[in-house]
Amino acid sequence: MYHEPYRSQGPLDSLPAMARAALFAWVGIVVLQIVNVLTVGVSLVIFYPLQALLYIASGALAAHFAYEDVYQRDIPGSDIVREGAGSGLILSVLSWITYAVLIFALGLFTLGAGWLGYISFLVCVPGDLAVGALLGALGAWLFHRFWA
Repeated sequence: MYHEPYRSQGPLDSLPAMARAALFAWVGIVVLQIVNVLTVGVSLVIFYPLQALLYIASGALAAHFAYEDVYQRDIPGSDIVREGAGSGLILSVLSWITYAVLIFALGLFTLGAGWLGYISFLVCVPGDLAVGALLGALGAWLFHRFWA
């Protein structure tokens, strides 16, 4: 008879897999956004590929959490990809909330010099949300294909 392994219950275990994965990856996003804001966006060319890797990692982590939650590996691939896409989308939203707060704080400390950040905010949000969801789905698909 198969017994489920003992898992300790943490404070994040009540959240869906996609939200837990996004929260873990958000730590890296916060660091990247702080450096990006402090360099006035000059480092975006370097940091956006790193942010894209965090979206992929978030999708893969969401897939891992989804497998872990059900203690089996019979989850259809489409459900796993949906978990990854949701995680990437949540991480994109968290990224842009972090960016908006940091630009607002920069505006307070520089007497409004951070207003250019709001222009990029309005222009780039829709594209970044789509990229986050697609890369999260890619991460989940890669996890499902190679590690599950």
